[in-house]
Amino acid sequence: MNKFDSLFFGQYISSEEKIVKVFHRHFFVIIEDIVLWSFFAFIIPAFLYGQNVFHLQETVPDFSIGIYILGVYAILMYKIFDWYADVWVATETTIIAVKWRWFTSNILYIPYGKIEGIEVRTHSWVAALFRMSDVVVKLLGQEEFILASARNPGE
Repeated sequence: MNKFDSLFFGQYISSEEKIVKVFHRHFFVIIEDIVLWSFFAFIIPAFLYGQNVFHLQETVPDFSIGIYILGVYAILMYKIFDWYADVWVATETTIIAVKWRWFTSNILYIPYGKIEGIEVRTHSWVAALFRMSDVVVKLLGQEEFILASARNPGE
């Protein structure tokens, strides 16, 4: 585990505990968002503007283009940060599930004693090839908690 993870996610644990491992979603989850947003929100509009389709160069001021690019950049940064901050943090005594949303966090503390079992669900051979699966923690009773598209689920 790197130093940044221990500093960034250390706020969710008590001072007596130590982070053993931080589990992130797979990198392909964010790559999909980056490719889609880059293509549909940046490359296609830039091509249309560059080719002056619909006389965009005359009708859209340069200031608006700058604001639009900053908006797309802000959305991409939010998506990357959201991907990085949605984690499971394993300590010596608990698993802490952190879901980050707009400057707040949903935090679920799962003590190891309440865990009945852990299941790994792989949806296709492509996901197995890239070591990407859903990790399901089954709690006492019918309750379960899922880390979707986890990276290296065997860990």
